[in-house]
Amino acid sequence: MYVTAFVHPAGLDHAGENLKLLPCPHCRRVGMLIHHGYVWGRPGIGPERTRRARRFFCSNRRRRHGCGRTFSVYRADVLPGFSLTTSVAWLFLSAVATGASLEMSYLTLPADVPFSWSTLLRFWRRFRRHLPAIRSRLVDNCRLQAVAPTDVTRETIRHLTRHLHDPPLNPVAVFQLRFHKPFLSP
Repeated sequence: MYVTAFVHPAGLDHAGENLKLLPCPHCRRVGMLIHHGYVWGRPGIGPERTRRARRFFCSNRRRRHGCGRTFSVYRADVLPGFSLTTSVAWLFLSAVATGASLEMSYLTLPADVPFSWSTLLRFWRRFRRHLPAIRSRLVDNCRLQAVAPTDVTRETIRHLTRHLHDPPLNPVAVFQLRFHKPFLSP
């Protein structure tokens, strides 16, 4: 199983402090974790690469008793498996929640967003597939109202807005921070 966690975007450099005191999420042994580099990616705008996550390794080398597996700690504003950021994904979802069609929601994105229609369509399909998992996490932690079965998608987006509102971050990033699960699990 691929284990991930999420930190505030400004806290990626501090992820892994007191590393020798933390247990491995796979084998639960303490004292075996070491830094194992970064996950790099493009932010979508411009040619430069950015750090999307920090990797850790449970060392099983040189008589150490770790499990030899790795895990990553992602920034909360990154969608694992996508080049989209959570802010672009949230702009798209909030436009859909207002009643706009998918095409109109795509056209309302700022002009400097370099993602194609097919990227956002792939995101939308995966969002619809993961709707039951998203709603179950929200039901367990927030009080949701019953909705008509035809309006579940838009109502879920409204629930994200209502229950996961934290002004510096958008609701998709807050979802990942609160539940330590990718918004759209790979």
